Amino acid sequence: MRRPILTIFLVAVVAFAAVFVSAPWFAFRALRAAAQANDIQALAELIDFNAVRQNLQGQVDPEAAAPAPDIWRDPLGAMRHMLRPVAPMKDTDSYLTPAAINTLAAGKLDPNHGGADTIADTFPGVHGRVIQYWDPNRCRIQVTEADGRRALFSFERRGLFDWKLVQIRLPQGAPQSTQKS
Repeated sequence: MRRPILTIFLVAVVAFAAVFVSAPWFAFRALRAAAQANDIQALAELIDFNAVRQNLQGQVDPEAAAPAPDIWRDPLGAMRHMLRPVAPMKDTDSYLTPAAINTLAAGKLDPNHGGADTIADTFPGVHGRVIQYWDPNRCRIQVTEADGRRALFSFERRGLFDWKLVQIRLPQGAPQSTQKS
């Protein structure tokens, strides 16, 4: 009687560990599927929009991400910064549209692509995607295009099996503006 209970317990522990470790991958696939289906409500549940916008703002406009000069260490620089005209913030929401997320997650890395391809064309296998765990509460999924450019999707644990996208690292050489003229 003792042996089957121990076996069931060990199988349950292994199954729990497998689901616990693979949960970010399932979150990434859910993000990709929601973007492909243009499901705004599902994207809202999978993305922390404030954190992603803040991160993208620093990538799209590096000057805006730079801290202002300290008035105690650089008073003239602080005054120049204060008198400088306020530039409009660059649009980061264009990177958070379902089409843009779909193309970035598919490895096309050009948000202007449109994302009209089928899953078989854009999601051929795992060879272009690498999971890099930082710790049990944060993970990063790297999507590599054929030319070697990489986009990074960082997920953060918000529950036992619940993960949210908190950062998108755009690839080097990605278009800096995706606004439609």
